[in-house]
Amino acid sequence: MPKNIEKGHRLLVVSDTVFLESKEGRQGYEPVVRELDMIADLFDEIIWLGYGFSQKNTAVITPLSSNIRLVSMPPSGGKGFLSKINIILLYPLYLYYVLKYLAKATHVHSRAPSHPALIAMLISKWDKSRTYWHKYAGNWIEPNPPTSYARQRHILIAINNPKVYGTVNGYWEGQKKHLLSFENPCLYEDERQKAGQLSKNKSFDNKLTIIFVGALSGFKGVIELVEAMELLKYPERFSELIIVGDGELMDQLMALNKQTKVKVKLTGFLKRHQIEELYCKAHIIALPSKSEGFPKVIAEGAAYGCIPLVTNISSVDQYITSGTNGFLLRDNHSITIADTLDKISSNPNLKEISGKATELGALFTYEYYKERIVKEIL
Repeated sequence: MPKNIEKGHRLLVVSDTVFLESKEGRQGYEPVVRELDMIADLFDEIIWLGYGFSQKNTAVITPLSSNIRLVSMPPSGGKGFLSKINIILLYPLYLYYVLKYLAKATHVHSRAPSHPALIAMLISKWDKSRTYWHKYAGNWIEPNPPTSYARQRHILIAINNPKVYGTVNGYWEGQKKHLLSFENPCLYEDERQKAGQLSKNKSFDNKLTIIFVGALSGFKGVIELVEAMELLKYPERFSELIIVGDGELMDQLMALNKQTKVKVKLTGFLKRHQIEELYCKAHIIALPSKSEGFPKVIAEGAAYGCIPLVTNISSVDQYITSGTNGFLLRDNHSITIADTLDKISSNPNLKEISGKATELGALFTYEYYKERIVKEIL
């Protein structure tokens, strides 16, 4: 445990993060496991509340740190009236779980927007005996967010407790002192350095490969991205579009795939090392989302020299400058994506832009995240 952190610290993590029961025991969503493994030595114990699931196509791993304990709660969510009723009925149970493990916690970290996180936020308004940090993962300045997002954002802004912090994507005018601008970590420093070395071998002289990594859902803009492959004026400049992920739009994407000028490869769910191999191959990482905080996959792909092509939303333009270390889309319409890709394909400076993109990764390492947690929160 670092010398500047006292013994006896216990962390309660409140989330709707995916857990999976497997032969290896209870496993958690890989990006969050990696994040908690990095800060595990700051605490004697970490109790992590999340949702228990049984599906296999989920990026889950077992924590390396023996002091991380995963506790499953019944999942909530979905669409329709019955789903909303189910959420309401589960709130007393979520409150029970939070209060049960809160008693021994010295620090609480919630991951919002989520229903369990909302409970932790409300408790933190009056609890003066613990330090809280609430991570808001959505677009902080979205003008018309979903009701649950708007409610949790409002509560986070209004909290007036000196031991409560919120971490948000981006730096915003008039931001209150308890709201800290934090990058979402996605790489260990040694991974970043290895990725940077591999990126130096990437050539932009021939056809370009595009990669998309993420959930196949409407707000990610994956449909518009595939439609753009049919609208390209210079399709011969691209080799293929690789789509990594699974979700509700898979069948629709498979149908669209049969009518595009550029080959579209749907890989489904892949493990981390398989995605990293594709990052080494790809030249452009595209994410034409309608709503995001700051997408981790952009920083991951950029570390491997993939040039970001992303919608100019939320804090994205605070990290990416068009023509310097990536390209920004004014909207996520198919024709906008196609036009921008055509312009990128004839840009003579892609190698230099790729090199600049790799520098993004330094802000998104777990080591940098841990350093800031220690200095600014703990």
